[in-house]
Formats: sequence, C-alpha cells, structure tokens
Amino acid sequence: MLEAVKVIRDAFGIESTLGFVTLMAVACGVVGAGVGWLVDSAYKNSHTIEKQLESAKRDVETERGRADGLQREVVNLKRQLDASVIAKGGQISQVAKFLMAAEELERRCIAERGSFAVEKRSVEFYNEVATYLKEHLGEDYVARFKAAMADGGQDKFPFDKTALLGRIRGRKVFLAQLLQELRARDAR
Repeated sequence: MLEAVKVIRDAFGIESTLGFVTLMAVACGVVGAGVGWLVDSAYKNSHTIEKQLESAKRDVETERGRADGLQREVVNLKRQLDASVIAKGGQISQVAKFLMAAEELERRCIAERGSFAVEKRSVEFYNEVATYLKEHLGEDYVARFKAAMADGGQDKFPFDKTALLGRIRGRKVFLAQLLQELRARDAR
C-alpha cells in the first residue's frame, strides 16, 4: 500500500500531506460519483422497465377483453344465423301448411257449392295467412295475397259464388308461388 502512495505522489509531484489527501478526496469523489450515477441509472431504468411491464400487462388485458367481446359477438351472430335458418325453414313449412289448407278449402268450396260455412272459413283463412305474412314477410306480401285472384268459373257452379272460388284459387296460386320463392331464397 505504501508503494501505491509513493507511486501516486511521484506521478503527480505531490510533497505535502494536504495535497495528497486533496487528490485522494477528488479521486474518491469522482469514483463515488460514477458509482452513484450507475446505481441511479439502474434504479431509474428499473422503474421504466416496471412501467413498461405494467403498460404491457394493461395492453394484454385490454386485448383479452376485446377478444372476449369479439368471441361473444361471433357466438351471438352464429345464434342469429341459426335462428334465421330455422325461421326460413319455419316459413317454408308454414306456407306449405297454408297451401294445403287452401287446396282443402278449394275442394270444400266446390263440394259445398260455395256455402256460407265455406265463405266464413275463407275469411278466417285469409286473416290467418295475412297476419302471418305481415309478421314474418311484410306488408307487400299481404297486399299481393289480398289481390290474388284466379278464374272462378266451374261447370254447374253457382254464378254468384264464382268470385269466392276465384279468390280461393288465386290465393292458392299465390301461396304456391311464395313457397317457390322461399325455397329459392333458402337455397342461396
């Protein structure tokens, strides 16, 4: 150690104790300041890294929430699509039932020669179908159904009842066309 003191005194040309102590104080101050600077930089960087880590965690949570939201939206859209497919199939089924009822009503009208009971059932049938069309397909379908008319002429059929038979036949034709339209739409 004395050898190190001698080397330092000779290198700087220091003869006095005060000069040596001052040089050592400055040297230790520079080294201590350097060490302090390194420690402080590491401390600051550790907080920066912690902040970046917290920010990354928040970003991950946000993205996870978005992903969960998107997944829920996909599930809801799938349910809506499934409901739509079921509804389309249900529409086809219901219109087919209405078409069979119209055929039965036409046979009954011819067999009973347009009796009052047939007229009454025809009005009930119209109301059932019109209500269904309005709820499931819209007013334009109701208007087309209401306007549907076909030839009501039939041998030995009362002339005053041909309009009733014409309405029944026209509505039956409308239902058959609607059934084809729904099947074509469902095939797309």
